[in-house]
Amino acid sequence: MIRISSPGSAANDVTREPSSDDLSTQLCAHRDWLDSGGGSGQRANLSGMDLSHQDLAGVILSKARMVEANLTGADLSDATLDQVNLYGADLTDAELPRATLIEANLCETQLDGADLTGADLTRADLSDAQFGSACLQDANLSRTELEGADLRRAELSGCDLTGADIAGAQCVAASMDDAFEAYEVDDVPVDDQPISEMPDADLDEPTEAPVMD
Repeated sequence: MIRISSPGSAANDVTREPSSDDLSTQLCAHRDWLDSGGGSGQRANLSGMDLSHQDLAGVILSKARMVEANLTGADLSDATLDQVNLYGADLTDAELPRATLIEANLCETQLDGADLTGADLTRADLSDAQFGSACLQDANLSRTELEGADLRRAELSGCDLTGADIAGAQCVAASMDDAFEAYEVDDVPVDDQPISEMPDADLDEPTEAPVMD
């Protein structure tokens, strides 16, 4: 079932039966829009849609609108999602290995149990995102915004956090083997710093997760 709603208006949700033709049409129109630089086709707007458990492996949805979309358990392996707007989306248990989400908006997304192995999230905004037990092994999180993100119990081994802003991030019990970050202390760059010694990260006491409106 595809659920269509305006962000923040759950009381006014409208549902309709899924149509693979409708989705395929949107994806094709979006690809034309990207290839033509906006000259033809149409930017995909999948905001509020229920795409849970959909097979979207290898899909190209850069710059698409997917605000508050339900992608629970969806297969987005090798997907291209650069600069996509996934604000408030539910990606619980989604498969995203090797996906690219460069400069994507993932603020307040639910990523509990998601597989992001080897994904590229360079410069993505992950503020207040919920990673729970997500796997971020060997992921590229360089220059990401992780303020307030919940990384408790997440698998972070081998991920690249160079230049990431982790102020207030919750990292209790996260697996951090071989995860490194480069940051500045008093304007002096410090490279290859173990993540366990990152400044401003909450590594000791768990705190309540942000309330999702």
